[in-house]
Amino acid sequence: MAIEPDSLHQAPISDPSSPRLTILVVEDNLINQKVVSQQLQSLGYGVDLAANGQAALDVTETTYYPIILMDCRLPKIDGYMATRQIRLREQQRRQPRSIIIALTASDDPKAQQEAIAAGMDDFLTKPLHRETLATVIENWYRLLNQSISMPTPSLPSFLLTKPSRISSYFDLDQLNQLSDCNWEFAQELIQLYLDDTKQQVQLLSQAIQQHNLQQIEQLAHHIRGASANIGAVQIERITDRMERLAAQTQTSSFNDLYVELQQALTQIETDLIDG
Repeated sequence: MAIEPDSLHQAPISDPSSPRLTILVVEDNLINQKVVSQQLQSLGYGVDLAANGQAALDVTETTYYPIILMDCRLPKIDGYMATRQIRLREQQRRQPRSIIIALTASDDPKAQQEAIAAGMDDFLTKPLHRETLATVIENWYRLLNQSISMPTPSLPSFLLTKPSRISSYFDLDQLNQLSDCNWEFAQELIQLYLDDTKQQVQLLSQAIQQHNLQQIEQLAHHIRGASANIGAVQIERITDRMERLAAQTQTSSFNDLYVELQQALTQIETDLIDG
């Protein structure tokens, strides 16, 4: 569901000879921030970032963004509440209406309905594919600034193939999508993922020693989600098993799974350096 073009409040848009316009990305995950920023910049857009709903409210207090990409699940103030407050402020101050596009990890129609009910105009499912992102942003850009016609940016035709050993741990198709087939950028994403995951694994080790099933489940869930997002298939499988065992209050296999997890992380780091 999307609002009709004639209901949009027109506002000045950036000269197309410079970045088409600056898009606000509201996202708390560092990898997602980097991926979306890279994709938007490669499509010719400027990017500003906000790490939570409160930060989004603060920055939109003084800056108008024609398009906002809003993660639904955010710390402090979630994307739904932030959107409702932005809409209320627009109405009270008679400000131009921003196009707010939900970023959600769920393709459940209920999640989409909730986004629209909160005042969002469209939605994208994570992990984002560059082609889909380009199409959605392009459509809304045309509605915002119909006097400008823009060709659809071409996509790179080559594939990320190096180093081959990484394919034992990552879904290369997904890395291609996330990194726009750029190996150097893929390395940055993997390093961000490793830095975050190693911190979570340290906490996981403590939770296992303390037999804290609730914390084990939460940490395994966090690692599994980050792994699924970047395509770290082996670690995703290990932590999925760990999360389910914790939910079932079974503790017998945690040490073995933890060893597997550590080995996988160590091997990924080694292969990344060698690559």
